[in-house]
Amino acid sequence: MAISKKNTNSADVSGGWFDGMLESTGELIGGIYDDAVDITKDVASGWFESQKAARESANPEDNRTPEPAQTPNGQPLQQGFSLSNPYVIGGGVGLLLLVVLVLMLKE
Repeated sequence: MAISKKNTNSADVSGGWFDGMLESTGELIGGIYDDAVDITKDVASGWFESQKAARESANPEDNRTPEPAQTPNGQPLQQGFSLSNPYVIGGGVGLLLLVVLVLMLKE
């Protein structure tokens, strides 16, 4: 009495039309999933690239026009320290006289 190793289960559908349908459905779903993942990667990559480009183009240092500052009537402002200003000249002369006066009174 030899025991057969063949599966005698009636639910065994291997090799039938149902097995082919399951296999083709699995391949179809797998292909759809792969396409969806690829499309999602492309869309996400494009979005990140556009955000990076927008961030780089929004740099205020690159977008400023080099226009000099102006007064309300449109005259350009003097930038920096100017020795031709009469208050600077007067202050320098006054400071020099004060130093000379202190040195004269010290002796």
